[in-house]
Amino acid sequence: MTQQNMITVIVDGKEVQVPAGTSAIDAVFQAGRDVPYFCSQQYLSPIGACRMCLVEAGTPRKNPDGSWILDDEGNKKIFYFPKPMASCTLGASDGMVIKSQTDSVKKAQAGMMEFTLINHPLDCPTCDKGGACELQDRAFEYGYGVSRFQFDRRHAEKHYELSEFVILDQERCIHCKRCVRYFEEIPNQEVLDFIERGGHTFIDTLEGGLPSNFSGNITDICPVGALLDNVARFRGRNWEYEHTSTTCTACPVGCSITVDSRNGRLERIVGRDNPEVNEQWLCDAGRFGHPYVDEDRLTQPLVKVNGEFQPATWEQAIAAIKTGLQGVPAQSIGFYTKADITLEEGIALESFVKQIGTPNVDHAPRYGVVVNAPAATLTDVATADAVVVIGADLTEEAPVVDLRIQEMLKGGILPQQYDFGTAIADLRLTERMHRHRERLAVFYPTRTRMHDVAGIAAEMNSVQVLEHLSSVVSGQYAGGAIEEAASLLKNAKKPVIVLGSDVLKGGQIGLDIAAHIALSVNAKVLPIPADANGFGLSRLEIVPQNGADLSSMGTLKAALVSRVTKIPEDFAGFLVVHETQLTEVARRANVVLPALTNYEKRGTTVNLEGRLLKLDPAAISSGESADLITALGAVAEALDLKAPIRGQRSAQKALKDRFGVDVANLPEQGLIADLGRQYNARTSRFHRPEVGMWKEVMLRSKRLKEKLGGETHASVAD
Repeated sequence: MTQQNMITVIVDGKEVQVPAGTSAIDAVFQAGRDVPYFCSQQYLSPIGACRMCLVEAGTPRKNPDGSWILDDEGNKKIFYFPKPMASCTLGASDGMVIKSQTDSVKKAQAGMMEFTLINHPLDCPTCDKGGACELQDRAFEYGYGVSRFQFDRRHAEKHYELSEFVILDQERCIHCKRCVRYFEEIPNQEVLDFIERGGHTFIDTLEGGLPSNFSGNITDICPVGALLDNVARFRGRNWEYEHTSTTCTACPVGCSITVDSRNGRLERIVGRDNPEVNEQWLCDAGRFGHPYVDEDRLTQPLVKVNGEFQPATWEQAIAAIKTGLQGVPAQSIGFYTKADITLEEGIALESFVKQIGTPNVDHAPRYGVVVNAPAATLTDVATADAVVVIGADLTEEAPVVDLRIQEMLKGGILPQQYDFGTAIADLRLTERMHRHRERLAVFYPTRTRMHDVAGIAAEMNSVQVLEHLSSVVSGQYAGGAIEEAASLLKNAKKPVIVLGSDVLKGGQIGLDIAAHIALSVNAKVLPIPADANGFGLSRLEIVPQNGADLSSMGTLKAALVSRVTKIPEDFAGFLVVHETQLTEVARRANVVLPALTNYEKRGTTVNLEGRLLKLDPAAISSGESADLITALGAVAEALDLKAPIRGQRSAQKALKDRFGVDVANLPEQGLIADLGRQYNARTSRFHRPEVGMWKEVMLRSKRLKEKLGGETHASVAD
């Protein structure tokens, strides 16, 4: 908590120091006391709708001569408000006295709870929010226990789909307006609102439902069972889940998430507060794209005999690999992996290929990303006074970056952090805040969601944008949107340039131009890597310097491929595939080794900022599945070798020796560290990146295919 402009507030007799501008409810929490609330939410504007956070409050006053008005005992006299006040919309002032535990406060809170419950259906024993319902918990803590209102309750439409992923039960809604404010204030999509007046008021949306990019967040913030996760619904109760804090690897942002599992199945994903990265928001793909984890999983090795797969033990699989690799020189073996593996797996792969002496190694998809300009963080994006997006469809490539730019458009007001966490009611946030559209410029070959919110926008080839922008910042004239974007960058104090796949896939020339622009206008640069750990893996030597990349795999006699979605058709050698499901690539294998998903791994990933983040394993049943370190150990055993890295501990020690960072003890919010040299190689056109929010792996799930019609949203052409 900042120590600047501090004021003193007395909460239930305890003095507490808080920054000027703090709300009374945050002063109460900072003092370690509790106040019930429903409508307030850490990242939304406070509105005082539910009236549950009532407290008694008063302030000292001064005489006309400037002296304090004193009581009979010579102390500053406190002038209390005539009635209990909603503390979420009340600003704390120096010397304010707040009472949160008096009989008057308790009676007022219990009365509001009774009023809130007048029309609530009270189906607590059967409500699918049971166990995670704030209303249920608060009614137990602060309610009377009985109601004086015995009439028939209001009935409204129950359980209908607002979208493929969100269910609405209007009877349970208490009109806190969190969901309405969320759509307006966070993703800038006004799709929900109050309809009718008084006791007939209900929440609904226009025909067409909710947009499927950030809609799932309303199921997290709804304090009752009115808005529910349609993918996780009826899969289990909150107390039945095993909660695992980890990191989402669906895209390079690295959102903090909690994975809820039950009976060995991944049932639900919810957002976890990390003010530095995703605050607490998730995209719909990251939240709902998990059902594939439990469907058709490979749980033991498979060995192909006479063209058919047969279940095998790991020992039998190793024997089959030994037979297949017999007589194959190391220089004819290739190792290829998806670019979302952990750093631990990456350094194990690097060490192993050096041990056996093969130059054929790569991770995919990847870009050759070396931007010689200061790197931007997500906080830099949110607090910038100018952002220029070039070649990125952010909603598809790195969705939460879209939300951080929306935050920038509102003035870059980041929530105050206190000892108890993020502010509950930040008084600087207001409904329908002005958006500074003039601070955003967007260039992309086709129209994206960001075009609609930018003051400067054009559908242009990304290379042309870079070349023209570079000319303008060097003093030449280009006119139109390019000239406006250059002016925006030049006049800004904290400009940020975001580079997406349409720039990065073009190779180093575009990146050098981008670096020239950034250095000319003193801007920071945020490139979007091609996959979840593309940033981290680029710091390891697992790119083909003189060997075959994935597109040249057909020249090899054998290969180990880990969770890569496509390999060349002309490859006819011995193939070992490390996969989670029997994919098209796995069906071509001679030996299939069962793989862990990233929800089941312990390790480290590095997001697009260069922030090291922890992965912790959720309790998911995956049989004999193993990570890449174990798969490499199997190949080493087949070659009668002892792999240099054989487990997490040795991998983490190697990372500490390499980068000087103890990845075994990372802070909860992650750590940005200098990982040194970046290894680059030519970018093969074979590695066409998956830039759609809904990755191909997610659509393996039958449930999601039914909901999304089997369509991805990939939008960048090769």
